[in-house]
Amino acid sequence: MMKAQYTEERVEDHTDGALGLAIIGVVCVTVLGRINDAGFLQDGRIAHLLVLLQFIVSAFAYPCLFFLCGLKAADALGRATSRWGFVKTMLATLVYPYLLWSLLQMGVQWFIAQQANHPFPLTDFDRAAWAPVDQLWFLYALCVCQLIACFTLWRAARERGGVVSVAGSVVLAVFAVICATLATRTDWGIVTLTLWGLTFFLLGMLLGPRFSAWIVRAARIPVVIVALVVFAVTIRLAQSLGGYLNASTLPGTCFAIVAALLLAQLLGDRWNVRWLSTLGAAWMPVYLLHVLVTALVWHALLAASFTAAVVQFFVGVVVGVIVPVAVYRFTKRARMAGLVGFGHAELPPRTDAQQQAQLARYDGRVGIDQPHG
Repeated sequence: MMKAQYTEERVEDHTDGALGLAIIGVVCVTVLGRINDAGFLQDGRIAHLLVLLQFIVSAFAYPCLFFLCGLKAADALGRATSRWGFVKTMLATLVYPYLLWSLLQMGVQWFIAQQANHPFPLTDFDRAAWAPVDQLWFLYALCVCQLIACFTLWRAARERGGVVSVAGSVVLAVFAVICATLATRTDWGIVTLTLWGLTFFLLGMLLGPRFSAWIVRAARIPVVIVALVVFAVTIRLAQSLGGYLNASTLPGTCFAIVAALLLAQLLGDRWNVRWLSTLGAAWMPVYLLHVLVTALVWHALLAASFTAAVVQFFVGVVVGVIVPVAVYRFTKRARMAGLVGFGHAELPPRTDAQQQAQLARYDGRVGIDQPHG
């Protein structure tokens, strides 16, 4: 059991570390998007590099978050005692933060509109049900992904300790291909974004524990370098062929996710880098707060006449990560994290049978199609 616990901790290290890299990418997307929209990335070599960086993080950040949530979803389904238990956890960790912060963000917009004498009807508040506010589209789409997983795979995942059967894997693969095809050929707003996210969420569920075990074994410097080089080549090619929400970005995005997981595992194993895992564990507060924090930094820098794109980028990203983490730590000490939507799901502990099955899967002694327990 100690070996199983050790293996599970190592898997958590690289998933949390990759979450840390992904949430940094999300903050970069927001900051670079604001700088680009303001017209500061038009001319110059630095501006062109920042435009390339914007494309890279846009192609990587959100798909990586969906993929990692999919990896965790199969495990959570395997531990859930009932569908309702899984749904209750989702209500507390996704739906509640989404509704709370949607109301807060729209409340701020309403207040600003009142001060500027711009119309903002109170009836706009009900649009959270079908038109998510700004960055909160991710939580909206993730709720859809979790519900689909719950009502299609819970019983099989429960019986197999979180492992998807061969038949289930085929269904997930076909569904992922359909979602990717629709997402890259449509422009349906939140529907298209949800289909794009569902592609990577299903991919995470499909690969599951065996992929996590491979990451632990393969995290070596040469492998990480190869993954990063292939990612750089494919994503540069994708940029020349179209936008990040495009079929041409799929290979580069997949290699970016693999590279992030390998790098997180390597940093944790070889150099004992723990701040990435700590940041990954705090991804929700960073996600919820970073838009407001980076907007305040943006206006403060403009007021102080700092208009250089590089300064805006680095200061915005650093403050956009550090301040939300500090707020999160304060709310945890004050025991208010759950109240403000920063809480994490508490999964039921594994049974002895599930521990043995999990260890066997990581050791490669149990086939993916063999039932457990």
